Amino acid sequence: MKRKNLISITEFARLRGVTTETLRHYDRIGLLKPAYIDPKTGMRYYSLAFEDEKLGTIIELKQLDMSLGEINNFLHERSLNKSYVTLKKKQAELKAKIENMKLLYNVLDQRILKIEQAILHDYDFDRIYLKHINKRRIIISELGYTDEYDLNRAAIIIERKLDETAPILGGERFILVFPYENIIRDNIKNECRIGIVMGKDNNSIYENFRIESGLYVCTYRFGSPFDIKVSLQSIKEFCFKKKLRICGNLIAVLTVDMSVTDIPEENVYELQVPVIKQI
Repeated sequence: MKRKNLISITEFARLRGVTTETLRHYDRIGLLKPAYIDPKTGMRYYSLAFEDEKLGTIIELKQLDMSLGEINNFLHERSLNKSYVTLKKKQAELKAKIENMKLLYNVLDQRILKIEQAILHDYDFDRIYLKHINKRRIIISELGYTDEYDLNRAAIIIERKLDETAPILGGERFILVFPYENIIRDNIKNECRIGIVMGKDNNSIYENFRIESGLYVCTYRFGSPFDIKVSLQSIKEFCFKKKLRICGNLIAVLTVDMSVTDIPEENVYELQVPVIKQI
């Protein structure tokens, strides 16, 4: 075969902005065969009329995150109907990825805001306040833990059960639940259960705990969420003045935690205690 109107693999690679090894790989897997191979030198040559069009299509389809196998199938016996079906399927996949990336972006945006607040000490740690919190569905550990090592192991097991986009670096999804009985009796122990708040559209079979909606007395704190005795006393004094009665477990929502800092004193958490008004 004559090499008229053909260019060498080196020229073709330079023209298209790919490496010669990429073109050799495409040849080996049957994705893009050269127009001619010199039997003496083994040099590959390509046609600007045919191989260039196919390589351009490969490059475009790779931008759609199609695998080489998918691209090979797309290029084999092309037709309008076949191309339409393949591209519509890929469009649906990209739409789902875009929606997921939007969700991740919004979660990350909120995380950065919380970290900025912690850096600037923009939390009012002296303030105790009331707020209404909606019902939360939880995947929670079956046992209570007092050791942070065991608590972290339990968190990993729970997170693996979460069949949705995982929290980015905590994301105010991790909570610690301290028993109501210990709060009422002033018997504050470090024992607690750890859980992850599920998304509103998550219907995981692993859901095993619910925190009902209602009125909560809340306050932000720095440091370890296990050191809550002083904070709880302040909350109880607040409840006494406001004629409120504690009616459930104490919840510690991890706002800034070990996922973004190795310094325990930089951890930020919100204590939430459910209350009802006394008659």
